[in-house]
Amino acid sequence: MELIVYNRDLITQGVIDKIISLVWVRRFYSPGEFKLLVPFTEKHKELLKMYGIITKRGDTEAAEIKSVHIRKNTQGMEEIEVHGKFLSNWIGKRLVLNLIRETAAPQHLISRIVAENVTNPANPLRRLNNILQSSIAHIVRGHVEYISEPFINALIATQNLAKISALGFNILVNARTRIYYFNIVEGRNLTSGQTVNHVAVFSVDFDNILEQSYEHSTEQKRTMAYVGGEENALTPQRVVEVERNLSGFTRDEVFINASDINQTWRDNIGIEHTMTNAQYDALLHQRGIQELTYFSVVEAFSSKINTYANLKYKVDYDLGDIVTCIDRRWGIVTNVPITEITEVYQNHPHPEIEIVFGESLPTLAEQIRKINIQ
Repeated sequence: MELIVYNRDLITQGVIDKIISLVWVRRFYSPGEFKLLVPFTEKHKELLKMYGIITKRGDTEAAEIKSVHIRKNTQGMEEIEVHGKFLSNWIGKRLVLNLIRETAAPQHLISRIVAENVTNPANPLRRLNNILQSSIAHIVRGHVEYISEPFINALIATQNLAKISALGFNILVNARTRIYYFNIVEGRNLTSGQTVNHVAVFSVDFDNILEQSYEHSTEQKRTMAYVGGEENALTPQRVVEVERNLSGFTRDEVFINASDINQTWRDNIGIEHTMTNAQYDALLHQRGIQELTYFSVVEAFSSKINTYANLKYKVDYDLGDIVTCIDRRWGIVTNVPITEITEVYQNHPHPEIEIVFGESLPTLAEQIRKINIQ
């Protein structure tokens, strides 16, 4: 295992080949992260500096160093521990400044958010240089009605749209051209019921699962939303209902404050527009659908994969692919996306692979967002 270190201009700084451990966490709907532990040497101290860009040799996936910790362990050995985030985390350096109010496919909306605030903003001071956007022509999704929240973080807006549309995103590197590429990604359907692609089935019966845990939780679940619009002294607040026909125990209610959506607004050139009540209600309804994704049922397999079994990593399955998971003893057969892959390198050139299939537990940021919504 070799790691190549670049600066932000993608000029090579050096190579690291003496590694104690590397944990490389890939995520589909949000930026991944890594943790690297190496022996303390003068070379490592010079290479592993803040904001350095790290890739695995032969790979285009990259991460940026966010913290460096030098320590002496219990055996008296000096070590450098480095943490960082994948490059798609850069999207979070910007806010969505201009209101986006559009009915469009989610991949178009994601592309627009990134273009207007990261890769090609009107203010050149806001541009992150040398990032190009890849084509999204091959992606097919239905249209959604969308309105951005005022000054929402661009990464949060991107993650929201990605999750509701089952799309991933990343920023990859081309070290030869010294260019970064923002990509929107869709997974392949590899489930046992389809006939277009090869099938990927994970099961202890096929010896491709070494360890497995299963979680099914409704603790965070909300199924029905009241969405409140703008508030003013002249008119009562409009409230729309999402999934209003649910009843009894299937109806778990939540209130979503969407007062940032104004029925009358001025566009970027100062022209005033007013929506009809039906148009306004449609936007409130879409906001409710979007926010309910934060209150979904948690259903996830966490599995350590046998990389020497019948399925080859990054060939027969990869991040974002929809696969079939089976555990006959537990009575579970389900088709789920691969939402997270952790590669663990330790004293071996080939990694151990740990996979999260389906929805994982909400992050702290998502839990805080839920509190704010309610």
